[in-house]
Amino acid sequence: MQRLRLPLCLALLILILGGLGIYREAGIRLSHALDRFRAALPAGADFHYSEVRPAFLLGGVTLYDVSFHYQATDFHARRVRFGYPKLLSSGTLRLASLLLDSPSYTDQTHHITADEASFHHLHIPSSAETLHEGHGEADSMRSLAAIMSFEPEDVTALRFEQMQLTKLRVSPSENAPPIAAGSAVARPFTIKTLSADNLIVEGYGQGLRVHTLMNGLSLSVSLPGGKNSLFPPVLQQILLPGNTDATPGAKSPMELNLALQHLEAREGYIQWLKRPFQHAGNPAETFWQDPAATLWEKPGKLEINGLSLLFSRTDLRRTLILTHLAGERRAGENDDLRTEGDLSGLTTRLSPPPSLLASPVALPTDYHIIATSRKRMGEWDETLQLRTLFGKDSPALMSVVFSLPDINPFHLGDDSVSRFLQAGQCLGTELTVQGLDIFSYYGILTHQAEASSETDKPADGTGAAKPTLESPKGSMMAEQGYVVTPRFNVLALQKPILAPVLDFLLAPERRTLTFKTGPLSLEELAHIPSDSSDTAKFDRLHVLSVTTQDQ
Repeated sequence: MQRLRLPLCLALLILILGGLGIYREAGIRLSHALDRFRAALPAGADFHYSEVRPAFLLGGVTLYDVSFHYQATDFHARRVRFGYPKLLSSGTLRLASLLLDSPSYTDQTHHITADEASFHHLHIPSSAETLHEGHGEADSMRSLAAIMSFEPEDVTALRFEQMQLTKLRVSPSENAPPIAAGSAVARPFTIKTLSADNLIVEGYGQGLRVHTLMNGLSLSVSLPGGKNSLFPPVLQQILLPGNTDATPGAKSPMELNLALQHLEAREGYIQWLKRPFQHAGNPAETFWQDPAATLWEKPGKLEINGLSLLFSRTDLRRTLILTHLAGERRAGENDDLRTEGDLSGLTTRLSPPPSLLASPVALPTDYHIIATSRKRMGEWDETLQLRTLFGKDSPALMSVVFSLPDINPFHLGDDSVSRFLQAGQCLGTELTVQGLDIFSYYGILTHQAEASSETDKPADGTGAAKPTLESPKGSMMAEQGYVVTPRFNVLALQKPILAPVLDFLLAPERRTLTFKTGPLSLEELAHIPSDSSDTAKFDRLHVLSVTTQDQ
């Protein structure tokens, strides 16, 4: 045994000396590589680190206390670890992994921090400005230096198999300059704050699996008012009723606060995840012109939990809450896309509440949606089917057929909303309902006590109010304490096509009521004035038939 000690000690000594030699050689190579990186930085850039160590297990290098400053850009990380870096002849830098410990980034507009950011199988391609044929290693260094300058053209060209951000936080810079009114890049909204407990993105131009996961997302944005608003007037009126252009404060910005517990998208891809800016000359302008690009283009699955939206302007506040959404898009047999989804726990609240008496029947909370989409001759044929339940006894099924132009209505800067509404057509709608609760929700029925105070008021803004239509004794209306409102009674007298509605309300047991409408342009639907008479609104809907059917 003693004879083996000397050879073992010698072997151990050789290994130690060899390791020290390798470590020293690696340090020299790292020093040279960092010198080349500094040389590739743009003029005026300042790059520092306190310590560098080879990471033998990862075949890479670890930098400590890294800081970078260029013009108005500042970047700092407590630790940066490169795993298996490889410089390709094409000028691309390929990394098996990249870890940023406590990174922070600040520019003229925003301050971004995270507890940790990690990438797997990251490719940093060389742009046309940095590519010099025949100098692959130098080009790779220029590519990395270009990324460090955080220009949108270079950052959006990244490709990776997986990115994970932990405790992401985005806030405005302390001295953020206001956006000029005549700026070439239109800003449909301004991000005030953003935070996420966890964000995972897989398959951004690299890898086979496409997956997005968000947990604990919080977002606050400011939306401009007036003509520059992201929302068309009809949608603004739905969100915050009474907030018309004539209302004081209507042109002031609208604040939007979003909270999301969980989002997961699988199999398909988010629009932004297919590198949409790869061929764009100005990625920032492309994003701001199309911030609401189609999020889900291919077959895939989407799940959302705990979504909360708060819209506010001056004294009005609208809260929307969605407990759960699960949807799946599948490819059909005839080159179409079939989307099926379930929404549950949908509630909305307006404060201060409207002056009108609240309906005893609340907005339905659960919905089942089926949509079929097929592109033909530059247009989309859309069939939408929505099923829900009003109150306890009113199931409703609505089927709508659309012909839509291949125009993104949320694309800014080219009057896309107006063009979309002018070219879009609602070819037909069919609504089938049962029970009475849906009529109570829409103000056609009211309780007897409430109706007694309304009979002396003018209905529809014209003339004296008509008396309510009494419910026959022993009928479902009488049992539930409902009577037909004077307002609908007046409309039904003026529009004989609505006679089946009154007949149905008097005896709804084991019967269905079906409404059918004819073709309507989306522009007609979007511009139905909220202050017009009931008769004018009804005429705009182009109702073809109202029928009842026994079950």
